Amino acid sequence: MTQFKYRMIVQYDGTRYWGWQYQPHGPTVQGTLEEKMKMILNLPVRLMGAGRTDAGVHADYQVAHFYLPRPVDPTRFRRSLNSVLPWDIRVRTIERVPPNFHARFSALWKEYIYRIYTGEVTPPYLHPYVWSLPVRLNFGAMVEAARDLVGTYNYAPFGKGIPPGQEAVRTVLWARWENQHPLYVFHIACPGFLRGMVRYIVGLLVEIGMGRKPVDAVRRILAEQLHDWVRLKAPPQGLCLAYIAYPPDRLYPENHR
Repeated sequence: MTQFKYRMIVQYDGTRYWGWQYQPHGPTVQGTLEEKMKMILNLPVRLMGAGRTDAGVHADYQVAHFYLPRPVDPTRFRRSLNSVLPWDIRVRTIERVPPNFHARFSALWKEYIYRIYTGEVTPPYLHPYVWSLPVRLNFGAMVEAARDLVGTYNYAPFGKGIPPGQEAVRTVLWARWENQHPLYVFHIACPGFLRGMVRYIVGLLVEIGMGRKPVDAVRRILAEQLHDWVRLKAPPQGLCLAYIAYPPDRLYPENHR
């Protein structure tokens, strides 16, 4: 039977959801999308996401692919879907992709952004999307420490609860801070992250900024696998999946180029 493959790019505010991946006992982004897609198409649809996001984490660029037994007009389908979705989930695009596209395995790299607000009073409109941390941080120390994250290392100390046998070697492509005082924005990109990795990294960098850990802590943790040095996990609301890159040949079917 002929199947037509599509990908969608999704934005969501993760505050009300138990993460991206479907769970039977709580609302998830995947579950909500599949429910509304079934309502419109009158057939069940299974989404395959590029990766999980934890409860409370946001996304500006989550990617998922799905199959349909018949073609649809992507623009009309996107508009119909957005008209029935809750306000905190929006489909940015839907498009045909070739059979060899896979939302997860075709990805070249992903970028996450983490936001920290250090002002004494966090504006209400920012509160759901930042770590409210009204303290003075040594920004220069955090910038210096972040540079030591770039490269190929065993990141097991930053991936708590790694299943036995799971590979923990990762390659961080960049890790940098933006100073928009009192807002600090952290960017990190990697082909694949360990679960909780970004939030543990941010937690450590904050400890460095507060003077609780030395500036060379990242280098020593990665070199000596100092698991006990990584304890503080940044809260989920400051984290956002910002972008996922794919090779062009996985995005466009031959007859649609």
